[in-house]
Amino acid sequence: MRKLKIIIIILIILSAAGFAAYYFLADNFALLSKPLESSDGSYSINVPISWKDKTSENSPATAIQAGNANDSMYTQLSYNKTSASDNTIEEYVYSYINEIAENSDDPLVQVISEAPAQTILGDNTGYYFELDTISDGLSLHIWSFVFISDGGYVHIDVAASGDKIKDSANTAKAILSSVKAQ
Repeated sequence: MRKLKIIIIILIILSAAGFAAYYFLADNFALLSKPLESSDGSYSINVPISWKDKTSENSPATAIQAGNANDSMYTQLSYNKTSASDNTIEEYVYSYINEIAENSDDPLVQVISEAPAQTILGDNTGYYFELDTISDGLSLHIWSFVFISDGGYVHIDVAASGDKIKDSANTAKAILSSVKAQ
């Protein structure tokens, strides 16, 4: 009987240590992330280690694409090398926001929840904004960051759907801050 009590106590201690480690690591993006690189080696981002690289499923302008297992959150890094000389970054940001609206279910429903503002995320200076939209019947919250690199515009978006949008904000901002232009 004494051995059984000792085994139960050890199991309880190990369970408590496991829960503590989980909560410590859950907030530590650097320890629980993996790098993804564009096929040409120009850009890289870090995503949660459990996410799947979906870059092969992309459009020609998309350099990196990844998402979680149930597709309730994903990220996409795209670049447009020809437009940097055509308009200012501010004009590009607003045309990009309009493009997102045009591709949504109803452009009139799209709401800019955080207006574009110049900021530094990681190694890059650009424009950060957030918006809410509906696409394919899903309500999405999108965190976006646009910056200039090698004469073109780079935009990275992180989108989340469902009831965990607020919980996704730290992950989204960590992904946006991890972008590296090689």
